[in-house]
Amino acid sequence: TTYWNESELRLIRKLVNQLHERAASNDETLDVAVISGYGEQARRIRPDLRPHDPKWTHLTIDVHPVDSFQGQESDVVIYSVTRSNAENELGFLRSERRINVAMSRAQDALIIVGDHRFARQARGGENPFAKVLEHIKVSEGCVLEEPRK
Repeated sequence: TTYWNESELRLIRKLVNQLHERAASNDETLDVAVISGYGEQARRIRPDLRPHDPKWTHLTIDVHPVDSFQGQESDVVIYSVTRSNAENELGFLRSERRINVAMSRAQDALIIVGDHRFARQARGGENPFAKVLEHIKVSEGCVLEEPRK
């Protein structure tokens, strides 16, 4: 069983379109990687973004599960946390190795798309997301924001 999150998929589509508009207005090309801890999330976003679609005149897009992105880098990484549940169970997202891959592959910008309340409250052992959220809270240049409707 694998997970996917439709709300995050919609937000990622919007973010990629915004990145394309910004890159086009600056006449630059950006490498954008969309990664997720869950293969189903990556599988569902790939057809929507169509990474090799000629409409992306200013983006090069790759979509991967975190495990297959290890060792690669991109200008912008969009990390889809995917998981959110009433039980506050992170499952294998608790893996520090996976978090390290997700958090360390962006050269210019890292965008984390997920339920920050869930990630902060996840229980059942070590919660690496709590550290990430604390870093965002205290670091200059980092922002936590709710999606606009």
